[in-house]
Amino acid sequence: ERQLECLKQFALLAGVAFQIKDDVLDYIGGKGRTVGSDILEGKRTPMVIYAAMRASQEERMRMMAILNKPWEQTSESDVAWVHALFQRTEASQKAEEMAEKILRRFEPEIETELNLARQKRAEAKKKEMEAMRKNSAQAAGATE
Repeated sequence: ERQLECLKQFALLAGVAFQIKDDVLDYIGGKGRTVGSDILEGKRTPMVIYAAMRASQEERMRMMAILNKPWEQTSESDVAWVHALFQRTEASQKAEEMAEKILRRFEPEIETELNLARQKRAEAKKKEMEAMRKNSAQAAGATE
């Protein structure tokens, strides 16, 4: 039961980390979609949050105005401007670090649970082998 709860927590956080990585891929390309489609859709990704934290008030206001535009009114230069802000504020690097930190958070617990599972499997195998030896010895004794 403890293992199941650990796996549930890991899966939940792995999903968050995956989404952050997906957001970064949208920024750098590699999703098979238009680069910057999250900007066109006005999504508030972790990169938007990081950029907003490090940007000037004027830059924050401009970024939010771009994100609030309908898709069809957002220009390529708007997307390029937000990308430049992400680059200047190191938003994608910070988002990547956040995703990695989330995944690393569970490494010790997962390793512990894997070791416990291996130990239980080894104990069960040992008992099984002992039972087989006992049965073999009994069968050999019965034939004498």
